[in-house]
Amino acid sequence: MPPLNAVVDVHVQRQNVDQLLGFVLATNEDEDGVRTGNSVVAEVKEGSVAEQFGVLPGDQLLAIDGSAVDNLSHNEMLGQLKNTLSPKLAMLRPAAPIASMVFTCTLERPKPSVGFGFMLQSMMDGSVEIGTVLEGSLAEKNKLTTGDRILLINGNAVDGMSHEDCTELIKQTQSAVMTIMRQTTLPMAAIVASLTITRPKKNAPLGIHLGTKTDGSVEITEVVVNSLAAAAGVAKDDRILMIDGEFVDNKDHFEVVEMTKNSTVNLTLLRLASPNMESVILNKTLTRPNLESGFGLVIASTDDGGVEVADTIPDLIANKAGIQGGDRIIKINGKPTHGGTHDGFIKEISSNLTANLDIVRIIDESEA
Repeated sequence: MPPLNAVVDVHVQRQNVDQLLGFVLATNEDEDGVRTGNSVVAEVKEGSVAEQFGVLPGDQLLAIDGSAVDNLSHNEMLGQLKNTLSPKLAMLRPAAPIASMVFTCTLERPKPSVGFGFMLQSMMDGSVEIGTVLEGSLAEKNKLTTGDRILLINGNAVDGMSHEDCTELIKQTQSAVMTIMRQTTLPMAAIVASLTITRPKKNAPLGIHLGTKTDGSVEITEVVVNSLAAAAGVAKDDRILMIDGEFVDNKDHFEVVEMTKNSTVNLTLLRLASPNMESVILNKTLTRPNLESGFGLVIASTDDGGVEVADTIPDLIANKAGIQGGDRIIKINGKPTHGGTHDGFIKEISSNLTANLDIVRIIDESEA
């Protein structure tokens, strides 16, 4: 069974109200200043009180001292946290993102006496899963694994089918075309955040300093204390991927600065989990011969509101294009993905013969 999100209570105890809690809270707000989801802990400072008492990046703030925060603005939450000596925080702690991939597998036996090499499990909810997979069998060679859920066998839906009927259906066929659903969990190597900052008056400073790296990427080199950017959850070393939906890589420094001068600025930021990590942006165009052919791409919605590649199916289009598990998809057919739904991502990718994907790939330089 996939892991579930958990609500945890964290009692952060500090010596006085002037001692910093030591975590950065990120809140998405629309152009009217209305929150569009839970506020998320974007960063926990090393050695801080928050770290000491167990606050984790990715935690979503639900309540402070037993009072729900869903009707509070970002600044109201910060004020309440600042003025409470030892706040008791109710946090929604997400499990690792769950990826569900659906693919078709064809098992063809050379003669009726040769088995497919797997056992069936009938589940309490009426679904049918693959149990033991025999070593060296047709099932193993076709990469079926224990826990795979069988949706269709030769076009026949098996949900609700008795164990005996399902077994007999498989026994009677020389070639079994099975539609399989597989679930997996994904580690979070990075957070992609979409933050909207609205200036209270024209020309009010955001409170960020920008730097352009040798690879053309743009990062935050400084965040001014108590600035608009700091209140929105922007942090030093964040990489700016997009401003108002437009990529900033390889743009002139002064052009990027001009892009931040609108009254309302939407920043799509990448925050890496480790200083040993680097990121690159790639563009991949996938083309298939017909709508019935899959791209072989398995995607999962992430807890920070984005979408990630869970896996690619060997020898199919996405795999051959060099897409890898862990790649973060930030645009599909030119449309930013942050804040979208899993079903929306699937529909956008699967509706056309061609899918154009803008991807962020995380490279961990500490790995051998």
